[in-house]
Amino acid sequence: MRGRGQAAAAAILLAIIAGSIVLFLLVMDPEEREVLLGDETLSSGAGATSTSTDYLLQEYPGRIEDLQQSEIEHKLPSMHLVVLDQGVILDERISLSTKHSLFNELISNYSVETSNYGLLESLQLGFSVLSGKGQLSTYFNDQLVYQGEVEAGQTPVLSIPSNLIDSTNTLVFKSDSPGLAFWSTNYVELSDVTLVAQETDYSKSSAELTIIMSESELENIESASLQFQADCKDDSGSLTVSLNAMVLFSGSPDCNIAFTPIEVDTTQLVIGTNTLEFSIDSGDYTLSHAEFVSDLEEVVYPTYYFQLDDETYSTVDSGEQYTKVYLEFTDSTSLKQGTVYINGYPRQFDTREQSYSLDISSEVDAGNNALQLIPDTVINVGELRVELQ
Repeated sequence: MRGRGQAAAAAILLAIIAGSIVLFLLVMDPEEREVLLGDETLSSGAGATSTSTDYLLQEYPGRIEDLQQSEIEHKLPSMHLVVLDQGVILDERISLSTKHSLFNELISNYSVETSNYGLLESLQLGFSVLSGKGQLSTYFNDQLVYQGEVEAGQTPVLSIPSNLIDSTNTLVFKSDSPGLAFWSTNYVELSDVTLVAQETDYSKSSAELTIIMSESELENIESASLQFQADCKDDSGSLTVSLNAMVLFSGSPDCNIAFTPIEVDTTQLVIGTNTLEFSIDSGDYTLSHAEFVSDLEEVVYPTYYFQLDDETYSTVDSGEQYTKVYLEFTDSTSLKQGTVYINGYPRQFDTREQSYSLDISSEVDAGNNALQLIPDTVINVGELRVELQ
């Protein structure tokens, strides 16, 4: 009795397990049930059809660069750099006079503003003597810059050094005392009293140019150089060339001959805008035939292979089946352009979609087939497939 009871219990357990499996198969996804049961055919009621897709090739290329040249030339415009030394009239007086006697003294003094005094190399003070007697003393910011006997017709020019110049400057003209000749008077009558600044104009002494560098160019750059020709005089000053605020060259280049290319440290370059600055401290330069050259590493685009046996090829050749290339990109917004080569035959693609397909049935051959993907823009390919349908 005990044996029959155990057998009955085991049978009930097996029935419960079998029922659970059948119920699980009924409620699971049809495609998953197909994989689990090993059935290649999907059925859906009466008149169901069967479809089958074979992958001839499946790869995951990832990022593919668009560089197909060995170098990239960035042409730069010509530049004219000049430092100008020029005279600027700061103050002009039609006339002034001084007088000194035992009981009377007339002194001429006035102030002159020089807001850009830090750029002034020197000042020149000139005047004409209409008439005079005795010595004339001239002071600039309390410093004696001229003292001497004056006579009608004199036109002295006084040079005032830059270390005496301030933002506000005082000029004083005075005649000396007659001394023991107390009955006489020393005097001076001046005209065209002019204060001229010898100013250096640096407004055209520098120029900035930009180089736009793409991500693919910078990632594949091997070396870089800058070259130009400097048209100048041999006594021109120093030329400084900087890239992104780092000095590439500083010195006096050979004038009027082709300049030896300057090697550039590629670690100084950045993706996007790179700034080149050219500046001189004196002289006159024209920089022409300028270009920035990036030498690139060779980019090797991989070739993928897939096979078509004679029987399969005959079905494709007759139109019973089709061979298609599918490109799955990682985004659905950027522009993707390039060429798919099948056995050397080019097929262009141009899309913003995330997926793109090409029917290559007319380009395939029996046996070995070669496929190469060469982009016109940087693309990210998540999957590359060749399917037989």
